[in-house]
This record gives sequence, structure tokens and C-alpha cells, in this order.
Amino acid sequence: MKPQTKYCNKCEQNLSYSEFYKDKSSADGHQRYCKHCVKQYQTSFNDKFSKKNITRLLSDPSVSIEKLRLYFGVYVEEDFTTSD
Repeated sequence: MKPQTKYCNKCEQNLSYSEFYKDKSSADGHQRYCKHCVKQYQTSFNDKFSKKNITRLLSDPSVSIEKLRLYFGVYVEEDFTTSD
């Protein structure tokens, strides 16, 4: 018999299966993170990498190239131009 709850690896809580998105590749058919944790991650990712935020950072002269590299975790060209 299938258990009624599943453990979320992110928030470390036992929740009902209805609190998890489906995932066909998973052994139990559900993702390993609950819906709340997935939404929280997606929101923070979208906020961090939004076009508005990137444009603001690129146009700010006080932000160094090194800070951009650390913030985004990728290489940023030194000769960049922004176009609107």
C-alpha cells in the first residue's frame, strides 16, 4: 500500500501527495519538492534574473564587473552595451 505522505527535501516536512507536482520520471510519480518550495524557488529565480533587474545593474556605474560575475554566477563581458 502506498504511503499517504511524502517528505519534502527542501522544507523538511511530511506533506500529503496533493502538495507535490507530478513527475513521471520519479519512482513515486511526484517531484521531491512540495509546491510551496517550488513556487518560492521560481519567484526568487525570476526576481534575480529579471530583465529589469539586469538592466538596472548594468546601468549602475557603482556596480563592478566582478560583482556582476559573483551575483549572476556567469562571465560578463567587460565591453557591454545595453539597448532599449
